[in-house]
Amino acid sequence: MGTTAKNRRSWGSGSLMEERQKTGRVVWLAQIRVDGKQRQRTLGPKNGPGALTKRQAEAALRDFRREAEHDAARSAQSEARRPTLATIAHEHLDHLETSDTKASTIADYRGYLRRHVLPFFGKDTDIRKVRVRDVEAFVAHQRKPKEKDGSGGKGLQGSTVLNQVNYLHAIFAFAQRREEVEVNPVSAASKPKTTKPSSDFSFLSPAQIDAVIASYPDDTLGPTDRAIVLTAAMTGLRQGELIALRWSDILWTESSIRVQASVSRGIEGTPKSHTSKREVPMADRVARVLEEHFQRSHYKADSDRVFCHPHTGNPYDPSKMRDRFYDAMKTAKLGHMIGRKGGGIVFHSLRHTFGTQMASAGVPLVAIKQWLGHADIATTMIYAKWGKDRAADRALVDAAFASGDPPREPIGSAPAS
Repeated sequence: MGTTAKNRRSWGSGSLMEERQKTGRVVWLAQIRVDGKQRQRTLGPKNGPGALTKRQAEAALRDFRREAEHDAARSAQSEARRPTLATIAHEHLDHLETSDTKASTIADYRGYLRRHVLPFFGKDTDIRKVRVRDVEAFVAHQRKPKEKDGSGGKGLQGSTVLNQVNYLHAIFAFAQRREEVEVNPVSAASKPKTTKPSSDFSFLSPAQIDAVIASYPDDTLGPTDRAIVLTAAMTGLRQGELIALRWSDILWTESSIRVQASVSRGIEGTPKSHTSKREVPMADRVARVLEEHFQRSHYKADSDRVFCHPHTGNPYDPSKMRDRFYDAMKTAKLGHMIGRKGGGIVFHSLRHTFGTQMASAGVPLVAIKQWLGHADIATTMIYAKWGKDRAADRALVDAAFASGDPPREPIGSAPAS
């Protein structure tokens, strides 16, 4: 293979040469230098079928240079912009603001970005340089237990980390659509394993619920607190659903409560999942308490909140609601039961009280699933053990062994050898 230089052109325009390939075929070869890098391209045959004249080869050389200069300019522009993970993530959030994404979801994403993603990856990290191993290192750090001296990882549950990883995947998917990255490293990364809903939870008995209700002080918020706790325990509504409840959702004649909104981080939106929009039976005791609460309230319009602040009509602050619930538990001599760790009592435990009481009363799990608004029956199964009718089970076993006769062989069975 040999190359022969032809006439030189003006400085910087490139060189056009003839190259004899191993097959004996002679082709036009272009050679240029752009941004200090030499580039070559075979333009076409010099003779034979499809041969290029010298003028055509020179035109192809000019096209080659224009393409190379354009690519170099785009590369320089891209490098100058240097899309960082922080920049793309904030652009993604701005995009979500104009979509149908729930406001509470966007608020969650902002929290993930501020508290977890950027502190780990760094706000100046070039998003194009994030690799699969980096994503997996993030997962490992989030799952690694936190040491007493503050070292170690975050010690988060698998489901929590999975939510953060899914958000990271959405950032890179957005970057792909914007042609900022070619691949999504989160897609190939190993994801954290999630556990089945735990049956290790605590709840209050009906007597304990009454004790807590009676322990609220007779102050401004006391009557509202007592109505909230009773409603939560006897309907299973989530705290955010209670805060979002309006008088138009109390279906007096149907003896039910309609759940169609929830408040999360101060933002009202749709409930947790599509199955969370539901109607829940309103027991007579709940109806009486809500009727008394309605008569006391200064905010009785259909659009007014059921459990608003009695003086302002504003939504009840969830942190204050929880704190006052714990204070009432302490007054009721139940303070030793409070706590998230070890299956302690939290405000959400009132929802478990409803689930366990319904299961113990023999309500089918499918009905409990609908009333609690669970998306999956597997979540409702945590209450299954409270639905066992042990007396009925014992009667079935007694009946099976009552006759004393051996069981009949099934039809078509082979005789014993």
